[in-house]
Amino acid sequence: RYTLMVWPVHCEIGSWGHDVHADVQAACRRWEAHQGRTVHSVTKGENPWTEHYSALLAEVPDAADPHTQLNRDLLARLDTADAQQLDTTIAAIAKNLAAQGDTDELDVRRSKALGILATPARALALLQGRDDKRYLPRTTIYLHLTDTMLTSPDDHVVRGETLGPLVRDQLRDLFGTHRLTISPVIHNGTEPGVDSYEIPDRIQESVRLRDVCEIFPHSSRSARRLDLDHTIPYIDGVENQTRPDNLGPLTRGVHRAKTATRWHLRQPTSGVFWWTSPHHQHYRVTNQATDDLTTWSTGETTMMWHLDAHPPPPDR
Repeated sequence: RYTLMVWPVHCEIGSWGHDVHADVQAACRRWEAHQGRTVHSVTKGENPWTEHYSALLAEVPDAADPHTQLNRDLLARLDTADAQQLDTTIAAIAKNLAAQGDTDELDVRRSKALGILATPARALALLQGRDDKRYLPRTTIYLHLTDTMLTSPDDHVVRGETLGPLVRDQLRDLFGTHRLTISPVIHNGTEPGVDSYEIPDRIQESVRLRDVCEIFPHSSRSARRLDLDHTIPYIDGVENQTRPDNLGPLTRGVHRAKTATRWHLRQPTSGVFWWTSPHHQHYRVTNQATDDLTTWSTGETTMMWHLDAHPPPPDR
């Protein structure tokens, strides 16, 4: 600890220096009259052998004196006050939502109000009795959907990164409560490659959007937060190694297992991964599913590999 300063005698109990300042005292009395509650007073500095700058804890606590230890009762009071203030703010926003035309039940509006607090500018506007859609939170979402999802009454589910499966009604609600940047998901894997080991942002984005999840068998980890691994290990001086059809998202542990050659990986075409385990089990992984090839015949696996390595043109 820093060296303590021994101050001259001051603020002794019973002296004017120990009193609450008159203006502060008057403000407390007005608050008590308005709230119908009593101000809670906290004393400190009763131990002459340690400084007590804060009401929470002495500068150097004395193990033999509980009054110099952490004031947990005061902390609990502060936590309760914060909770009460939060509840009051939520109630005020919920009330103003109704005034703005929101017809949902009170509990629903309170839930909305709690979410609105994540956007302080909009919360402040509502507390002032107005709303402005400019304050809706900004976000970028990546939606993987089919062309029939928005038109067919029988196709209601869309997959959103980090959000998981969404039904069409949830998608509608999302558009109504956020300012969205929509990024089209293109699964063609045609981003041109580069010679460097470092992966450009455009290629990283293309690969993560293509694969969605980690490319290890049966993994459901989001690709968004994973490192991209070279399927064929990078060799300095070889051209065009860093390209989508030689990259895939992996966790560090799987990457180490692959580097140690315990697991073997091939990528016959962009976004299709063939794994061989240490026990010679075979798996085919795409952004749709993991196929366990262990029970497949040699002819079946050979044909599937040929189809993956030489896919038919898109118009067939």
